[in-house]
Order: sequence, then structure tokens, then C-alpha cells
Amino acid sequence: MYNIYNNWLNSEKVDEETKRELIGIKNDEIAIKERFALPMQFGTAGLRSTMSAGISKMNIYTVAHTTRGLAELILNTGAAGRGVAVAYDCRINSALFARTAARVLAAYGIRV
Repeated sequence: MYNIYNNWLNSEKVDEETKRELIGIKNDEIAIKERFALPMQFGTAGLRSTMSAGISKMNIYTVAHTTRGLAELILNTGAAGRGVAVAYDCRINSALFARTAARVLAAYGIRV
């Protein structure tokens, strides 16, 4: 758990705003555990969690990680040529998460 937290803090890929958020909880063992003990679980309604930094929370990094799994599934089933439609709605960060997902899929060569 602390290794993952520290990896996020030291990663070149994690943006500065997220790092500031994580620095703010560096002495809060409960907050670190809540955010980094377990990854978000995929349930019948998809991925659901509060929005903040960490593998247990909804953020661009968990969206990208999940979309990577979807991209690999699409490639492994030979469906990449069919393409993927990515949509968003009026919920907070919906457009940002849709763009994140679209970029990951496109990076895997999947038409979006």
C-alpha cells in the first residue's frame, strides 16, 4: 500500500495537482489505506468510487488503467477494426474521463 502511494508521488506520469493532494495525506494512514489498499472493484454498475487520487478512487489514472484492460480485450478478440464509441454525460469529469479513455484506446490502435 505505501509502495503504491510512494510510486504515485514519485512518478513522472502523475500530474502536480494530484501529487499535491497526495502530499496532503502523507501523515494520514487511514486516508492512504482508503486510497491505496485495494484497487477499485468493477461491479454491475461499472467502476464506482469517490473522485480523488489513488487506485481505490475514480480519477484519470484509474480510468486509463481500466481502459487499457478493455483495449487489450478488444485486441485479443480481433474486434479492433470495429472501433469503439466513447460517450460522456453531464456528471463531474465525465468529459475528461471520456477523453482519457479515447486516448488510451487510440494509443492501442483502436478506432475511436
